[in-house]
Amino acid sequence: MNRRKRIRLFQLLLGALLYLLSFHAAELAEESLEVTQVVLDRSISAEKAEQLQDQEQAEENPVGFCFWGETTQQTVSCQETGKSAQVNQILLAGNPELMEAASLAWQSGCLVDTQTAYALFGTTQAGGQVLWAGEKAYPVLGIIETIRPTMARMAEGEEGLDHLTLAVSGEAGAAAASQCLLRWELQGKILNPVFLWSLVQNFLLLFPGILCVQVCSFLATGWREFGRLLRERNWHRLGRILLAGVLLLGGFWLLLRRVTIPASMIPTKWSDFSFWQNWWAEERDTMLTLLMTPMDDGRLQMLGNMIQSMAANTGACLAVLWPIKERQNANFTD
Repeated sequence: MNRRKRIRLFQLLLGALLYLLSFHAAELAEESLEVTQVVLDRSISAEKAEQLQDQEQAEENPVGFCFWGETTQQTVSCQETGKSAQVNQILLAGNPELMEAASLAWQSGCLVDTQTAYALFGTTQAGGQVLWAGEKAYPVLGIIETIRPTMARMAEGEEGLDHLTLAVSGEAGAAAASQCLLRWELQGKILNPVFLWSLVQNFLLLFPGILCVQVCSFLATGWREFGRLLRERNWHRLGRILLAGVLLLGGFWLLLRRVTIPASMIPTKWSDFSFWQNWWAEERDTMLTLLMTPMDDGRLQMLGNMIQSMAANTGACLAVLWPIKERQNANFTD
């Protein structure tokens, strides 16, 4: 195997590795899409949220939800160590398990991230410690995995909550959120990144699409020589051509099955020429709201994984395209 073939093999393997990394990041992002987020126009109290929870439980098909709000730069301290820290305080009402804080559903206390636990108590084994926020003491129930310094606890009384998380995802999540807001007489912006997720999913098809184009190029050369190879009984070369044909058909079948088109992108009437303008304005507002509002760590991780997926997939595509450019340059100079 000459040097050029070794380099090409290395680049193909590098492209395959980067593609696997992009696929893994996309799967991690998909895990964060199991819920639907809503930003309320006006905050509601924790007491009101409890009333809505009782109202929802009386429905025939109740939807699991959690109202929450965030207070930035909240000072918390530990009297035993005399240390304090600045955290984002997350207040919850409803089903805290939707915010990765299930232990708050049956115990009174709070959860903190590992960074805050170490800063206050000198250890990440924070269970059983006591944290002070203002003049109130909260037993630390355990650790919550977050990107930012965070303290999470259940909201009380008139404390305001301006976000809503529902245990429904995708297009069904947007419909369920609209029905809940109407039923509860609330208004808010539904942050359903279905279009962004569809973009990431379809972008994953670029790498196998490029491989299919390269296989087509190989087949175009091979089929012209098929008769000669058959007469010469060059079974090795014929087998490679037939295998490439099977891989090409399988690749196109996979591409067609994996293409994702959100239902919101399909107009009810094809004669509605204002549909795309209105659709784009709605999606643009959703993305701007998603990026500009205070984000919980689940959405931050989701966007981070989406970016990682698209970046790794771009690297995979460049890895397999570079040998083509090198070969063309070589042929030109020869």
